[in-house]
Amino acid sequence: MLFEIMCTSYNVKLTFMASIFVTAMGSLTSGAAQSSTVLIIGRAINGLGAAGIFPGVIVILDDITRPSNKPRLLAILGFVSFIAF
Repeated sequence: MLFEIMCTSYNVKLTFMASIFVTAMGSLTSGAAQSSTVLIIGRAINGLGAAGIFPGVIVILDDITRPSNKPRLLAILGFVSFIAF
């Protein structure tokens, strides 16, 4: 919810790039973990970044899609989300 608000209120590109950076830092932390506590913290940071990537993708696709193709886009995103979960 936080990243959705940020994507609509601020620059979408910067918010999306920040989400990717946070995800990369979480992956780096997880990869360099020497204990399970650090691994859990790294995975939590990774999850925060990933929570910003999906809304960013939706906002970017909404911006570049013509209004006539938006129902098809939403159907494809819904189907992919259904398969993913």
